[in-house]
Amino acid sequence: ALDTTTLRELINSEGRLIPKALEPGVPRVAIPKPLRASTQDLYERKGSMEIRQGAIERMSYRQSYHQDMYAEVFEHMAEVYSVPLQGAYNPPRYDQWQYDQYYQ
Repeated sequence: ALDTTTLRELINSEGRLIPKALEPGVPRVAIPKPLRASTQDLYERKGSMEIRQGAIERMSYRQSYHQDMYAEVFEHMAEVYSVPLQGAYNPPRYDQWQYDQYYQ
């Protein structure tokens, strides 16, 4: 509990709390307050997010295109050599996957 003597020792003549003196040799570190984003900054961030979203959509399209191409190659090889495809080499076709997703 604080008594009045201790309280007087902690408050300066202006009524403000006196900060505790640091040990000698202990550096003081100030943490800068982050700047508040302006409206222009927010619009720029939104634009960069839209660009990233477009890039992700293009990558997704390319990936599905290549996946379909590889599936066709494996199916063609299976037909030519009369070998059944199994496991990872027999993935569901992209259009079949969409059909299964919506109609089952």
